[in-house]
Formats: sequence, structure tokens, C-alpha cells
Amino acid sequence: MFDRILQTTRSNSFFLFGARGTGKTTYIRGAFSPDESLYIDLLDPEIEDTYRRTPQRLEHEVNAGTYEYGKAFEHLIVTQIAHLAQYRCPDWRLSYLRTGSGAEIDLVIERPGQTDAIIEIKSSPRVDDRDVRVLARFAGDFANATALCVSRDPARMRVNGVLCLHWRDALAELGLA
Repeated sequence: MFDRILQTTRSNSFFLFGARGTGKTTYIRGAFSPDESLYIDLLDPEIEDTYRRTPQRLEHEVNAGTYEYGKAFEHLIVTQIAHLAQYRCPDWRLSYLRTGSGAEIDLVIERPGQTDAIIEIKSSPRVDDRDVRVLARFAGDFANATALCVSRDPARMRVNGVLCLHWRDALAELGLA
């Protein structure tokens, strides 16, 4: 067996991407006990379908309003967009941006032939100007980018130049629904 270079932290949520059959699931199950972690395999079609159809299920597994819930919600949205884009828009390039000062954009989507999308993901049921402040500041640095705030808020509104949408509506806005 080969030694792993991977070093994970026990205090934060994270994504683990890699080719099939490389031991990702085996690693996670060995590194974290079920008592201290929540493992959701969104690549399992049945599990992904359950969370896509009833995202409020996550609220019952992780307390809504907590840091952990926000990270899990962000992961759910990024994974859903990545999964749909892989099949419907394979030329899209997904990334995120973090500055040296710690400001970040949760998701940057380069869409050839279309405007790029810069996305802030908030688990909040209500979005306000504080939620889009960083994204609005970054928007000017991206030529012709669509700035979106994706959340659980059912109201469609524009705040400081950022289009705020419920996460399902955001998938449609991106052309993925």
C-alpha cells in the first residue's frame, strides 16, 4: 500500500474529489468515525436524489443556522452544479477564489460563449445586503460576469447589482435545470 499525501483537518468541512476506485470512500470512513462526522455521498444517485428533492432533510441532520449547516449547504449546491454541468455543459470550468485577506467567491464558472458566473452561496432563508457585500465588491473585477447569490430565500431580488435567487431558480438561471 502507498502512503497517502492527503492531510485532512477534523475541524472543517471539505470536498474530496478524485477518480473512481482510488480509495476516497475508504479513506474517509477510516479517518472519521460516524459518531463525529456526517458523511453524505452525493455521487450515490439515490442519496443525491433524496437531497435534491428534499433539501430540508439536511436541516434535520445538521442544525440550520450553524456553521456546519452553512458548509453542508454550500457543498450540496456546488456538488449539484458540478454534477449537472459535467453532463450538460462539459466545457464549463468551475473554481473558487480566495484572496490573501480571506475574502472569497464560493464558485466561479467560466462559461465559453456566455458571461462567466460568480456565485455566493448562503444557507440563510432570508438574504440581505450583508450577504452580497463581498460578491458585489468583486463583481467589478470580472468583465461581463453575472453575479448570483444562491440561497434558501424564495424571493427573487437584485441587491447591490447581485441577482439573489432560491437555489432551484439559480439552477434554471444557469441553464442547468
